[in-house]
Amino acid sequence: MGENEDRKVKPETKWSKVITELLEVIEHSLANAMKHESCPKALALEVVVGIGNVMGGQVVYLPFGRSIANSIRNKKIHEAWQAGRDVKDLAREYRLGLPTVYEIIARNRSSATK
Repeated sequence: MGENEDRKVKPETKWSKVITELLEVIEHSLANAMKHESCPKALALEVVVGIGNVMGGQVVYLPFGRSIANSIRNKKIHEAWQAGRDVKDLAREYRLGLPTVYEIIARNRSSATK
């Protein structure tokens, strides 16, 4: 991505990709460690090493927890909608208004096509 294109990307999109990558690394590291270890300290060490192997040397921005939780929720809503879930059911399940659910779907659809 060129410098000008990078500026056009919304900050949430940038860190959403980092969070997604981080989740994948943690999931892989835990799955690998759980084959051999069950001690929480050993599992945590495996996760830290996995993160270091993939993201080491990078400056990584992590937003506050609520932003991460909302981003993950929005991704789940979009995936459920793509799988055929009804928007009204999603609004009820996540305790959101219909306009908010439609906005989440539209935002995630547009960021998925970029």
